[in-house]
Amino acid sequence: MTGPTARASEQQPALATIHATNTSGRSCTLTGFPGVQLADDQGKSSPIDAVRHQGGSTTPVTLAPGAQATANLLYSDVNGQASSSGRYVCAVAGSKVSIILPNTTQQTQVAVTGGVDNGTLNVCGDLNVDPFTTGRG
Repeated sequence: MTGPTARASEQQPALATIHATNTSGRSCTLTGFPGVQLADDQGKSSPIDAVRHQGGSTTPVTLAPGAQATANLLYSDVNGQASSSGRYVCAVAGSKVSIILPNTTQQTQVAVTGGVDNGTLNVCGDLNVDPFTTGRG
């Protein structure tokens, strides 16, 4: 999971990327959206579940061994109820994301790496997820 390279603006959401790599010895297919939940590292708020981003195409993605698919997380890191210095005072600030791949029930927790908030997602409001696609998000 890679953190966003830029902060959100009023026109553009912050964009983080989930990476799913086929570690098996045979091809596999992902179709649809991953389940995503972000929990606050401090336990000050309830975890938030990502909502499927409207208009996303759910085309099957076939991955050869070692190949990678990506899904984008879109959200705001701007607290609209505070001053501009309130950007970092979001309801949920987490360094780990729980992910469930399409058509599975096993939850995997992955760390957020890099990004403008050094391995943390600061989410003020909705968290939206796109379906998996091939290559980089």
